[in-house]
Amino acid sequence: VDSSYNATLNVAMMPSPEVPPEDLESGNASSPLVALLRLTVAEALGRSVQNISVWHVSLQRMPGAVGGLSAGSLLHFDLDFSFCLRQGTHPSLEDVSPREFEVWWRSAAQNYVTFEWGSIALV
Repeated sequence: VDSSYNATLNVAMMPSPEVPPEDLESGNASSPLVALLRLTVAEALGRSVQNISVWHVSLQRMPGAVGGLSAGSLLHFDLDFSFCLRQGTHPSLEDVSPREFEVWWRSAAQNYVTFEWGSIALV
C-alpha cells in the first residue's frame, strides 16, 4: 500500500439510501456510502476503483445542527475517511494539493444522486 490519506468533508444534504438519518445517530457509514466514497475518490483521482481502498469512514453530526434527524430533514455532518492507492499505482498523489482533491472530489460526487444537491467542502 502506498501512502494513506485522511479527509474530512463537511456535508449538508438531504437523507438518501446511502446516508439515512439513523447513520448520523450511530456515526457509522453504511456499506453503500463506503462503496460510493470509493467510486468518487477513484473518479476524482482518475484511477480505477480497483486501485482505491477506503476505510475508517465515520459520520459526525455537527453541533447545533438545525432540526431533528428525520427522513425530510437536512443532514449536516462531517464525513471522515481514509484512503490509499494500491501499491505500484502511478503517478503518486504526493503532488496533489488538498484544494485540488476537494475540487476534483466535489466534481466527481456531483455525478451521483446522493450528493448532487448537497453542499460539500473539505475541512
